[in-house]
Amino acid sequence: MTTFHSNTSTQSAKFPDPERAEVLLRLGDEITEMSAHLDAGTYQLLQLIGRFDQQGGWHGTGILSSATAPALPYLLHPCSRVPTG
Repeated sequence: MTTFHSNTSTQSAKFPDPERAEVLLRLGDEITEMSAHLDAGTYQLLQLIGRFDQQGGWHGTGILSSATAPALPYLLHPCSRVPTG
């Protein structure tokens, strides 16, 4: 596991219990690492959606592109219609 903190002794001094400080530092490192994985996964997902869009994967479904897909539930829901009179 990669550690992202620069000075363990300085950060450990903030906590009276060194064991607790070490546990918190490890948890912080795990959170940071998981966040990086989520960011990478989101990037890959968006790349796939872009490729799907470029290949016309939405055609025939009433959706013009991936940009309009998220708005579709709001456009179709009867309560979202603006009154015209």
